[in-house]
Amino acid sequence: MTHVFHDQIEVKQKELQPWTAKLNQKNAEVDVALSELDTLAKKAEFVKNNLSEAQESLAILQEILTRRRRNSKS
Repeated sequence: MTHVFHDQIEVKQKELQPWTAKLNQKNAEVDVALSELDTLAKKAEFVKNNLSEAQESLAILQEILTRRRRNSKS
């Protein structure tokens, strides 16, 4: 009796093999996409931080330039 169930399970597993392979392939693709998404998110955060620092530096330089222009007119 157990042998019958074993055979039925084996048949079903063979039927599902192509689907299992496709599912594994899609899971691998999802993993790659998530990894790429994580990498892009890290790059975006890096760029955001650098932009913020550049804007701060620009503001400081503009203030220095404004002061120098005022002083040169005096």
